[in-house]
Amino acid sequence: MDYKLNAASKKNKGINYNNYYIENPTRVKTLVPINIYKTTDFIPKYVKEEVPLDTYFDVNDVEFSFDGYPRLKIKKGYCSANKIFVQQVSEESREESYDGTRLRK
Repeated sequence: MDYKLNAASKKNKGINYNNYYIENPTRVKTLVPINIYKTTDFIPKYVKEEVPLDTYFDVNDVEFSFDGYPRLKIKKGYCSANKIFVQQVSEESREESYDGTRLRK
């Protein structure tokens, strides 16, 4: 277990980290409409924008909220690392830039 996860898990023992990306998935797509936040603490006043499902993002890092929840650091801010809301996609699936661009197939 890496240092960041170990420190975060001590803050909130009720989080099931199996439901989250705790290592950088590199690239994700949204499975539902989600919010992008200015900080790792998901408070309504910190919402930057809402993005629709099937929005693709390059992930720069995984950071943790004050309460220990994993967050994906993306170019536009932070989004959920919850596997219910985002799904890792492979390099081969990349058709164009994923930073907030909605791809239609």
